[in-house]
Amino acid sequence: AVTPAQMQSTMICSILGNLLVIFLLASVLIWQGLPNNAVIFVVIVFALFVILPAIRNSFRIYFMAKDLKLKFNNPFFDDDDDDHVPAPPAAAYTSGTSLATGQAREGEEPDIQVMNQDEEGGAASPDKFQDDPINPSTSALPLSVDRAANRVSTVRDTRGIVGDSEAIYQVWEQYRVDEATNLFCWLMFVVEIVFLFLYPLISLYIIGNHAIATVYLFMVLFTGLRTYLNAAVVLEEVGNLDLVDGVKGTEAFWQSQSRLSTIVSNISRSRARPAWASVLWIFLLALLGLFSIAINQSAATASNFQFTYLPDFEYKQQEDLLYPTCTVGKGLAALGSPSTSIADYAFLAALAYRDPNITQGELDQWFGLNVSQDQDQYVTNFRRRTDNFTSAVVYKFITFPNSGNLGIVSIRGTINAWDALTDAQLWSAAAVFQALRFLLPMGEVWDPILHRMDNVISWLESATINRVAFYVQTTEFTNDVANSGNFSNIQVTGHSLGGGLAIITGAQTGHPAVALSGPNALISRSTFNPPLTVTALNTKTFNIIPDRDVVPRIDDVAKLNQHIRCKAKTGDFIGCHDGRRSLCEILFSCGTQNRPALCECVTLFGYPEPAPKNGTNVTFKQACGL
Repeated sequence: AVTPAQMQSTMICSILGNLLVIFLLASVLIWQGLPNNAVIFVVIVFALFVILPAIRNSFRIYFMAKDLKLKFNNPFFDDDDDDHVPAPPAAAYTSGTSLATGQAREGEEPDIQVMNQDEEGGAASPDKFQDDPINPSTSALPLSVDRAANRVSTVRDTRGIVGDSEAIYQVWEQYRVDEATNLFCWLMFVVEIVFLFLYPLISLYIIGNHAIATVYLFMVLFTGLRTYLNAAVVLEEVGNLDLVDGVKGTEAFWQSQSRLSTIVSNISRSRARPAWASVLWIFLLALLGLFSIAINQSAATASNFQFTYLPDFEYKQQEDLLYPTCTVGKGLAALGSPSTSIADYAFLAALAYRDPNITQGELDQWFGLNVSQDQDQYVTNFRRRTDNFTSAVVYKFITFPNSGNLGIVSIRGTINAWDALTDAQLWSAAAVFQALRFLLPMGEVWDPILHRMDNVISWLESATINRVAFYVQTTEFTNDVANSGNFSNIQVTGHSLGGGLAIITGAQTGHPAVALSGPNALISRSTFNPPLTVTALNTKTFNIIPDRDVVPRIDDVAKLNQHIRCKAKTGDFIGCHDGRRSLCEILFSCGTQNRPALCECVTLFGYPEPAPKNGTNVTFKQACGL
């Protein structure tokens, strides 16, 4: 029960809390760089549909308590509202009097009805009551009624002094107007069992997915018992809260109804249940939308974007922002030098998105003529021989004949709905476990077994899905290149999804892999076939991680990585994931070295103009055709 003082403080706290939520939302939107008009619009919509109903509910309860107290103090009180029923005469008030309120319609003030008790504790008929459609001999409340009772009783406090105490009990009760026939109920029960249980279960067993079928069977049995043996369902069948013990109208009866209402509303039918159901429906609809788009979309989507190269301009390495790994060596040394600039891998990762007709021209302008070759026909012959292009994965094979027979596999990232479905298939479980670890107190204690838990999710997947996973194709191709004996140094790179696939392929084959904005694989390492080892991830893979880029923060990062700046605006949610922007950041911070500068670093991403090399007679704008 809630006292009037507690009711007032609760209302004040509710209003202040809702205002703080609005200010927090506005602050986050402003911090993300949204325009003022957009911030105002979002805040207004949020306030109208989320905050206002909560504040209205607080005010309704407060004024209900206020009306009850005023009516008790003044038996002849009448607020001149047509929705209120006049109070009975003062003689109706005795020690132990109960006040009941009913809320007839949403948004209207509750009806104040007074019901007194006789000396034996039984309920006496008030002067004015509505007819009860269920029990005409007792008071009735409108449909979807909000009942409350204010009790005044003689009690003895801790000091032994006799005095009065006041409290309000809130009870929600629904009356059923139309009731389904037994035949209809049995028909709906049979439909649920056949189409929502037996049909999916038998289908899963027929297609051979026994693991998920077994899990589905236990989940349905558990949720079915909880649904059909549920106090809320029983109350819906009864139609009211009168099944509690006690004499109707007494203080004990009101208390029992209040407790039962709280149990039903907050435990059996938790407020979080609709919220979680909405989240699951949103994810389901998103996956169905992606799948429907993927069916009608070609997997061979390519970009015709081309850089504008400036071989006569350069960036000097920035002294105040020297990345420790502007260049990489050891197993990644190539291109005729003991170390290789990470800008080369960022360029090749971006090149995986390009149309095959322009790939060789881009290579010649970046590395120079006759330095690298796009082996498009090699990839085509391999795919005809293996999967006959049934997989939607896209990758290129770039060779460097004059650099120790170097071959680099460049894997394309997410560009269509099929790629997005692959992202969800490979990393959704790892992302969920990361979120749970963040939300749970001391979530880090689960780190040693997170990959095992993620493996359970992978075990539930169909074997057919695992066979067509993108990494299976890229790993098979990399092994085929290595087994050919024509290449002494094989490396893998990619951006976004391509970067994640590069990490998987590099760890599985033992060939060095450099990813740009790629999702990681420490948590999900046991879900792949063959599984990845921590040693392989920590020694054979390298990930370039831009600031404020969400994708490379999916799954746990291995030891070898390099964080780089992102100069995109704060409100640009996907700007930091652009591989071209990351390439420009590397060129600007690490210097172009012996690679050309790019006009797009200035025109698209706002970097300073590169300096002309000695002997250059044209300006930057002239060279870029601006």
